[in-house]
Amino acid sequence: MNCSKFADHILELNNTCLCAACTGLTVGAVAVLVGSVIFFFVGFETGSYGVVAVVVGDFGIILGLFQFKFKKFVRLLANALFAVGAFLVLGALDSIIQNLYVDVYSLGLIVFWLLTRIYLSKWSNNRICGSCERCKIRGVT
Repeated sequence: MNCSKFADHILELNNTCLCAACTGLTVGAVAVLVGSVIFFFVGFETGSYGVVAVVVGDFGIILGLFQFKFKKFVRLLANALFAVGAFLVLGALDSIIQNLYVDVYSLGLIVFWLLTRIYLSKWSNNRICGSCERCKIRGVT
């Protein structure tokens, strides 16, 4: 990627450019898949650490929603923690309350957070590219 205004969004590994946010969400999704197997099939529950898991999950979600303020690897980490945080909140609330309605409500909130995260990312990208004279000349925006 040769756009200096967008450089904070890109990781370069082995001469390959990767989107830091997308890579972080992928890493987080893999971690959530492993956690889901452990939670649902092995029967691991948060037990007395449920409230702590909700707080840690909320912190991960907040980091993920503000990921556009970070650069490169920290952006990757914030997005990974976003996915893991959403899983922690859902799993902990399921363990603590054990109510289907609360689970459905939590899933609705997670979908809302994901959509908010996507729209914030689009807004940030449009703001960056919209102010770029190079992109305007090339007709990208």
